[in-house]
Amino acid sequence: MLATTPSALGEESPRQRELRRLRRAREAVLLLSCETGVCSGTLLDAASGLVAASKSRLEAAGSIEAFRFVTKPQEGEAEVVEREPLGRAELLALAAGSDAALLKVRPSAGLRPYERANRTPAPGDRVTVAGVMGGVRFPHATDLWPREGTILDLPPLGSRALRSSAPVHLNSAGGAVLDADGRLVGIATPIRLDGREPGEATGAVTPLALYDALLRGEDRLEDASAFVAPRGGGPPPFIALSSEPGGPPGKRVDFTGGVFAIKESRTVLASGWFVLDQHDALEYFACPVKNGKLHETVIALDTDPAIINLAMIALGYQSGGGVQRLGDPAKPIGDRVRLFVEWDWNEAAAIAAWLAKLDPPWQRPSFRVIVEKVQEGEIKWEKGPVVRVRAEDLMFGVGDGAPMVRAGFIYSGSSFGVNEETGRRFYKATAGGVLAAVYRDPDAVFNTPLESGEDDTYYRVRDTICPPRGTRCLLIIMPGE
Repeated sequence: MLATTPSALGEESPRQRELRRLRRAREAVLLLSCETGVCSGTLLDAASGLVAASKSRLEAAGSIEAFRFVTKPQEGEAEVVEREPLGRAELLALAAGSDAALLKVRPSAGLRPYERANRTPAPGDRVTVAGVMGGVRFPHATDLWPREGTILDLPPLGSRALRSSAPVHLNSAGGAVLDADGRLVGIATPIRLDGREPGEATGAVTPLALYDALLRGEDRLEDASAFVAPRGGGPPPFIALSSEPGGPPGKRVDFTGGVFAIKESRTVLASGWFVLDQHDALEYFACPVKNGKLHETVIALDTDPAIINLAMIALGYQSGGGVQRLGDPAKPIGDRVRLFVEWDWNEAAAIAAWLAKLDPPWQRPSFRVIVEKVQEGEIKWEKGPVVRVRAEDLMFGVGDGAPMVRAGFIYSGSSFGVNEETGRRFYKATAGGVLAAVYRDPDAVFNTPLESGEDDTYYRVRDTICPPRGTRCLLIIMPGE
């Protein structure tokens, strides 16, 4: 007698059932990327692009970028999942007494919301959370990850969310919560216990009724545009004002070339300009203006990398190399440092206003042209507040849409070479025009310790934070945490 399989009888195998559920989820659950990280969003209405999300993940956000997961079928049960950008999402409203948040995205063919259940889930009901991958097992947001659980017989949280045994981590917050029939019953909410991040053992569900109330204008925190538009012309709340404009206090030693060292805080300062500002591909965070690889760096410094290296040595920093080739999987060796960038908010706003008048506006001139316009007095501004941002926050990874992890940079130190014709030694970072690399480079003075440093296509400029090209900036190099 021949053995039969579920697929031979026309029934779904467990794998086929899992793929069907995932494909359906990709039509309704989005990836949202902003300054505070990555989270999920659940489509409520396809025609208007109305999306439900988690307030706790978005209330401190600035511009929010939306992506959908697209299934690319292959032969058999294999398939490829890609992220398709939907552009910037508009934050419509934040609730005052719950975790509800409403956004609007550009309507797109292929997006289809879940059917809504006709009742709120009750204790004992089985539920599934369909949200973006995340956590220890899946550090990169490459797809959705359904997690199952049960509504617990516990009092609602202060935010009026129901407790559930289905895990909700930071990435899946805002994802769809489905009943046993695959109907939408609520939105996934993260739980913080004792100030810690949500774990993998518990979660919560914000009922859809709270989103309905928010849509009607009830329980609204305030005009949500206050979170994405600068108040009074100043920086939005997700960009911090510098507590020490120009760097920390202490005696400054001039190393020439615009480089200064502060012994007390072991800080190195160097000035430059923002070079790229429109989702450009990056291999470096910082390069010198002279000989610099200005087509793939966020900022360009008006100094020689050799002088910065000399200042680092004078302050007692230790370098160890470790990187032998471009994209080397070997990790760089040396002291860890943090890179910060400061700029004048009003200067950036004035340059942005000048660029907006160009026709067409996306054909932007190089940063050098803008610097000339500033020097000629065509672009003017009054001195404004100085903001400070971590270098990592000015970049995002195409692998997960999230900001670069704040891992700092390693002072690998570059190296010296010998000119075969003259016999003279030269500093490779100076000759190569590189300083801080996000795609590992043996010639760079600083290299990322992250595994993403092996990929020269991974990082892009985050135009949601990055000021326009030509904006003057100060690079601050400080000891790692």
